[in-house]
Amino acid sequence: MANIIMVIDRIADIYDDAGELIGKEVFAKDGKGIKVKNPRGCGLKERWSVLDEGVGKAFEFIRDQEFQGHPFVTDFKEVKDVFVAKAAEKVASQSADSKNRSYALSYAKDWCIAQVQGGKDLKAVDILTIAKLFESYLDSGVTVKNKEEPK
Repeated sequence: MANIIMVIDRIADIYDDAGELIGKEVFAKDGKGIKVKNPRGCGLKERWSVLDEGVGKAFEFIRDQEFQGHPFVTDFKEVKDVFVAKAAEKVASQSADSKNRSYALSYAKDWCIAQVQGGKDLKAVDILTIAKLFESYLDSGVTVKNKEEPK
């Protein structure tokens, strides 16, 4: 079972069917989350406030036990090592970049298929050009044509 190191971007409360707070879900910038509940004997419930105050900081989540074949968090601690924290942030941003690239390629493919069905003659390089333009828009929110912020 692997421990997870992430820079906390946001935190959500987890409630059971009766409306009782049973844990926290911690999310990194790339949208990936990890649930921190209160397993027996771990005493994590008393430390959830540390997570609430940890947005923007790197934490290591220790997962050294399993329940029904799924690892769960048994402890967590703030990562004080700047190098490790920066590495975790870099990994999260790379994952977000590849997500945008995936969206951009899918959009470009669909756009080019529509153009070919409409009678236009396109080349493979057109798909990549459209994908780069769309990825640029997703990354920065700025249109490539006129460099204006979208309204």
